Amino acid sequence: MIEKNNLKDEELMILVKEHDDREAFEIILNRYKKKILNFIFRIIHNFHVAEELSQDVFVSIYLKRKSYTNSGKFSSFVFKIATNKTFNYLKKGKELFLEEKETNFEIEKENQDPLLKAISDERKMIFENKLMELSPVERTALILYIKEEKSYQEISEMMNCSLQSVKNYIHRGKAKLIRLIDESSKKSTGDIKNV
Repeated sequence: MIEKNNLKDEELMILVKEHDDREAFEIILNRYKKKILNFIFRIIHNFHVAEELSQDVFVSIYLKRKSYTNSGKFSSFVFKIATNKTFNYLKKGKELFLEEKETNFEIEKENQDPLLKAISDERKMIFENKLMELSPVERTALILYIKEEKSYQEISEMMNCSLQSVKNYIHRGKAKLIRLIDESSKKSTGDIKNV
C-alpha cells in the first residue's frame, strides 16, 4: 500500500485525476489551504471573502481534475488558479474593506520576548497596511515573489502576463512600498517629537 502523505503534489493530483482519490485530494487540500488563504487575504484584506475564494479554488481544482496536465509545479498551478479567482473578484468591483482585527492570522512563534513580539507585530501591521496601498497587480506580484518565493517566470505564468511586466510590477511595488513605509515612519517620528 502506498503511503500517500509521502507522495509529491503532482503524484497526488494524478491519483485524483485518474482514480477520483478523495484521500489524495484531502492531502493536497491540507498542504495548500492555509497558504492559499493567506495569499488571497494579503491581496484583498477581507478574511471572509478570502476564505470563500480559497474554498472556490479547491472546488475548481476538484471539478476540473480530469483536465489536469502534469506540466510544471503543482504549486504554480494552484497559485495561478488563486490569482485568477482573486483578480476576477477584484474586477467585479466588489467593495473591499480592511478588517482591523484580522490583519494577521498566521500562527505566531511561541516563547518570543514580549517587547520583540510587539515591535515585530507593529512592523508587520505597517507593512500589511502599506501593501494594501499598492495596485492589485503590484501587490500580487510582490506577495508571490517575497512571501511565496516564486520566480519571475512562475509569477509571469500565474498572472498571465509577460516576464517584463512582472519585473516592472515588482520593481514599482518595492519602490512604492519603501516610500510609503518611509513616509509613515517619518510621520510617526514627527508626531512623537511634537508631543
